[in-house]
Amino acid sequence: QPLRPSISVRRAMSAWLDRSGSVWGYDKAMKIASYLLPLVAQTCPHRLQTLKEALKLFGSHFSMYRVTTRLGGSPFGLPSELDNIINSSWVGGWKDNVIRRCVILQSYTMLGYYPLEHAVWAGTIAPKLFPLDVATLSRLSCVFWVLWIVIDIYATHRRWQELKRMETKLKMNGSLTANNKVRDSSCMLPGDCLSYP
Repeated sequence: QPLRPSISVRRAMSAWLDRSGSVWGYDKAMKIASYLLPLVAQTCPHRLQTLKEALKLFGSHFSMYRVTTRLGGSPFGLPSELDNIINSSWVGGWKDNVIRRCVILQSYTMLGYYPLEHAVWAGTIAPKLFPLDVATLSRLSCVFWVLWIVIDIYATHRRWQELKRMETKLKMNGSLTANNKVRDSSCMLPGDCLSYP
C-alpha cells in the first residue's frame, strides 16, 4: 500500500523537488547548507560539542562539493564565465546597458575568484603536493567575491528600476494587472519578474 503523507508534506516535497531538480537549484540548496550548518553550530551549547563539530564538518563538506563542481565547469566555473564574456550569454533581455555591463563585469571577477578558489582547495586537500599559502590565496579570492557582490547589488538596484519603469508603462496604457506586477526579488531576466498579458 502506498504511503499517504499529509497534503502539506506532499506540497513541501514537491516544492523541494522543483527547486533542487535543476543544477542551479541543487547548487543553491548546497550553498544554503554550507552556510547554514556552521551558523547553527555556533548556537549549539558547549555540552553539545560533538554535534557542533559535526555540523561544522558537514557544512565544510557541502562547501567543498560546490568547489569541485565549479572545477569541472558545466553551468559553473571558468568555462561558463568565459562564455558569458565572449557571447554575453547571461545578460538577458535587459534594456539598460549598465545592467548588461555589470553581468559581464561579474564574470571578469570570477576569472580571478575561481582559480584562487581551486588553488586553495588543492592546497588544503594535498598540501605536500601543492605547498601554497592557502590563507593568503583565500583572502585574495574573497576580494574578488566581494567585488562580485558589490556589482550584483548595484545591478539588482538597476534591475528594479527597469522593472518599475516597465510596470509604470503597463499602468499608463491600462494593461497592468495583479498577474504582471513585479512579483519576485530573485528575478534575473525581465520575463522572470513580469508576466505579460
